[in-house]
Amino acid sequence: CSQCKVEIDNNNHYNSGAINYDYLAQDRTAVYPIMIDFEADNHCNYECIMCNGEYSSTILNVREKLPERKKVYDESFLTQLDEFIPHIREARFVGGEPFLIEMYIEIWEKIIALNANARISILTNGSVLNERIKTLLQKGNFDVSFSIDSLDSYNYNTIRKRGNLNKVLSNFAEIRTILISRDKPT
Repeated sequence: CSQCKVEIDNNNHYNSGAINYDYLAQDRTAVYPIMIDFEADNHCNYECIMCNGEYSSTILNVREKLPERKKVYDESFLTQLDEFIPHIREARFVGGEPFLIEMYIEIWEKIIALNANARISILTNGSVLNERIKTLLQKGNFDVSFSIDSLDSYNYNTIRKRGNLNKVLSNFAEIRTILISRDKPT
């Protein structure tokens, strides 16, 4: 926030990152948030060289030799979201591997049920794709971004420890197909 303020004060709006939110037209009468960022869990199956235990449970355990973080969100948190979800335009999910985090999957199910037009933005390492995820991708308004870093297998494996580039590329192709077919008019 302080760095964004410096950029805005210098009329460098583009570098502030604020431009990323322009599509969320400002409504000063809104009572509820129109976008929610979720970074509530660090469960991840990778040990990327640039990451740390705050974002990866594997790094927390293997590299940092620390115990798993205590879960602070429970069923009551999920229930509390029922009031907010109908009003959002977007929900973003980062940190850990979102497709491995059960709470995120339950939130996506809620969003699809309560506000099917809301965009669900996910940043994934692309390692996980199961039938439950495929079904959700077909039903919801998902925007999926992949962190890959390299298409060279050696470099990819050096950066994305525990990763499998071929599996990620296969999952990418399958998710792309699902999202394209979902967006085609019937």
